[in-house]
Order: sequence, then C-alpha cells, then structure tokens
Amino acid sequence: MADNPRWWKRRTPGAAAVGRAAPRLGRLLEARRRHPQLEPHPAYERWASSYGDVPNVLQRLEAEMLERLMPPVRGERFLDLGCGKARLSRLALRAGAGRSVALDFSLAMLTEPSAFRSPELRRVQADAACLPFSLRSFG
Repeated sequence: MADNPRWWKRRTPGAAAVGRAAPRLGRLLEARRRHPQLEPHPAYERWASSYGDVPNVLQRLEAEMLERLMPPVRGERFLDLGCGKARLSRLALRAGAGRSVALDFSLAMLTEPSAFRSPELRRVQADAACLPFSLRSFG
C-alpha cells in the first residue's frame, strides 16, 4: 500500500487545503498567546465569580440522574468532594441528609456569594488528595 502513490495523495492534504487552514491556525495561535493556559488553582480562583452562571445542560442532567441514583441519605453526613459552589450539597440536603460537608481547594469557589448556603452545610478548603477527616467520618 505504501508503494501506491495514489494512496499517499488521498491521505495528505494538498497545498490548497494547507493554505486554507493557515489563517485559522494563525487565529488559534494568537488566541493562545492572548489567553495563556492557567494552572488549575489560579484558573478556578478566576472562574469562581461566573462558575455555574450559564445554564448548563450537563449539570441539569447530572442533577436529575443523581436525584434518581443517590442512595438514601436521610440523616447521614454527605461529602461533596470538589464541590465548587456546593450544588450537590443542595441535592443531598434536599434529599434529607443531616449535614453536608462541601470541600474544594478553591477558596474563591467556597466563599463566592452565589454559592449554596445552608445552616447544615460546612465548607472546608482542602485538597482532595489529602482529606482532613478521619477514616470513618463518612459512611
């Protein structure tokens, strides 16, 4: 197959195709220069004020599925790991959880005024790789 020049021509873009793609590639490279990639922690600190503001079909579907699949939580402690603005804590408390602990490494996410608030909710800033709880704290 490699000896067949027609096969090679079918799979490689011609000069015209490359020429048409060049302006788009230039725009993509310019966008990367204007918007450099951030490390996760600074990115979430920056994103906190607008996180969850845009209606998101995936978040709505996730909430619907979790409401259906969530095991009984009535009276239990619920850990919302990587909580963002604690939207899963809201679901757990609505389902009867006694308390919820919302843990995130982003202080901005935890303290954002639009984040979920409840007297049964405790917010904890920590890294999920090093949880500040004893082994039997949850379930």
